[in-house]
Amino acid sequence: MKYIDNLEELCKMIAEVEEPIIYPVKEEGMIFLDFFRYSNEKFRWGLGNTRFLCITRENLPFGFAQQTIQNLPVIPLKYLIHFKNTATFFVASPNDLITEDLRLLENFGCKNIVAVSDIVIFQMKKKLEEFKQSGRVMDWHLNYFMKKISEFEYRIAEQNELCATNTKAFAEYRNAFRGKKVVIVGGGPTVEHYIPIKDAIHIGVNFAWRKENISFDYLFTNDSAGNLSCDPKMEVGFERIKDKIFICKRLERMEGFAAFNYSEEISMKYNNIARFYTEITMTGEHVYQDICFHPLVDFYSTVFSAIHFALFTYPKELYFVGLDTTATGHFYDENNPSNLTMTNIKIGYARMKMFAENHYPDVDIISINPVGLKGLFKDVYTDEYNQINH
Repeated sequence: MKYIDNLEELCKMIAEVEEPIIYPVKEEGMIFLDFFRYSNEKFRWGLGNTRFLCITRENLPFGFAQQTIQNLPVIPLKYLIHFKNTATFFVASPNDLITEDLRLLENFGCKNIVAVSDIVIFQMKKKLEEFKQSGRVMDWHLNYFMKKISEFEYRIAEQNELCATNTKAFAEYRNAFRGKKVVIVGGGPTVEHYIPIKDAIHIGVNFAWRKENISFDYLFTNDSAGNLSCDPKMEVGFERIKDKIFICKRLERMEGFAAFNYSEEISMKYNNIARFYTEITMTGEHVYQDICFHPLVDFYSTVFSAIHFALFTYPKELYFVGLDTTATGHFYDENNPSNLTMTNIKIGYARMKMFAENHYPDVDIISINPVGLKGLFKDVYTDEYNQINH
């Protein structure tokens, strides 16, 4: 554990760590969050930024599984088991509680814990007063309000098309796989050690179809750079999909993605393509149960759209294969490490586990040969994987 009593040192640490997790308690915690929200420094943090999340001691009350603080997801500690060895936990608590809070994290097994002293909280409080006097706080809220108004306008304009498109794609699959086994196959290296489960429905993500010993029923991919429209090799795998190919369309309100437009030419060549709407979901935003009327989630990976769909079908067992949340490449190209933001993805898995437990508590989720997800779901390791890695 590290005790920090210098604001400048804390800011430097916040800027450098890859997985900051905030434990805000009472007034001290809110001061901590407000300081970084209104600061103009390059801490790679801001309201809704995906590098941060907040934690709570116990389970959230029923119905509040998607609670947020300042647009940051609030996640009970038990859902962060896959972060305990890699994340940095910043504790901002009152003096009468901080010892208990630190002990809680230590008992959970967190390796990197930073206790924020009351001296730093006092320094932050003084800075916040300066921010208010300078007008920075008011400017921040004005900019935030204008951005939300713009998003709201886009949401209204797109809603009819979104509902029509997603209903056409997914309505027939509501509870369609009840009592069955569904396997989602990603591109992680551990998929090499997977023996296909007999009679299971297999859903591939992006280039997972290249795993030739798996017979894929469905495929989820997106139309952005590096996938379909910019990589014609993707189309080769379409012949291997037995049922349907789901290709997402990005919502126009998503900054940086409006330029990615799919071509209708591909739909004219295949009669089993279904379009659907998704959005890059900030980690604190709501995950909706009815995917006919809301966009599917995408926590910076298409795999989450596949998980969202799979839960909608209500299987008895849901398996994850090759969802390793590591940057060590893919089974189809080991020399090309993944450039996905792993922190966002790891938060996304925690959010989806909470979502599944809230809406589909009787769906058994099993992770086969997990690496970055170890401990989060029910872990199963194949004999071949154990022989190689142990």
